[in-house]
Amino acid sequence: MQTGKKHHLIRIEKPVSVKDISNGSVTVTWQLFKNMWASIETMRSYEKQASQASWPGADVRIGIDYVEGLLPTFRAKKGNVIYSILNIQNVDEMNRDVYLICQTGVKGS
Repeated sequence: MQTGKKHHLIRIEKPVSVKDISNGSVTVTWQLFKNMWASIETMRSYEKQASQASWPGADVRIGIDYVEGLLPTFRAKKGNVIYSILNIQNVDEMNRDVYLICQTGVKGS
């Protein structure tokens, strides 16, 4: 199975906590993990309905090549659009293709 035509260049970012020395507050910034070519597909209604039980808010599936160290706490960006990663599916557990089940925008707490 292939993850579709990968013709979107996306930016995978990881969260980095930065502590402000002056007041001790911690803020989260986003740092580049990897730029990748990806397919971006809006989930069909039946896929979305099936996924709502496990990942409420899922509306986009992003197909990428497998990359070691990718975590659901990361996010994907294409231009100004943020995709919060809800789940990572390793297609056929072959470490070749991966689907990121995403929610457009920032995840709710």
